[in-house]
Amino acid sequence: MCAISSLMCSDLLSQDHIFAVTQKHLQELSEGSPGCVANKATKILRQFEALCRSHSTSKNPLPVAASCLSAKTTLEYADDLLTNTVPFSEDSFLKPINLTLQPSQAPKL
Repeated sequence: MCAISSLMCSDLLSQDHIFAVTQKHLQELSEGSPGCVANKATKILRQFEALCRSHSTSKNPLPVAASCLSAKTTLEYADDLLTNTVPFSEDSFLKPINLTLQPSQAPKL
């Protein structure tokens, strides 16, 4: 839950995507036995719902569930950025520097 809270404060992923992925698990935790975990999960859920609601009203009048559902659907069918990469051409890579000394550059003793 700390990682989820940290992601909420960062700009690494959109809040809609984070909410779409974590909503089910947070809901299960918040409905569990009363305690610190359930309270924290409930707080995170409420924050996400408020953020999604304010985000959806500023862009379009869709309800919270609809805007987060569309993010979840988009996330499920999105390309995997780690495995679907296009390799660089040889020209785009940096060339290593030749670190061997040339005879004219050798230190004189």
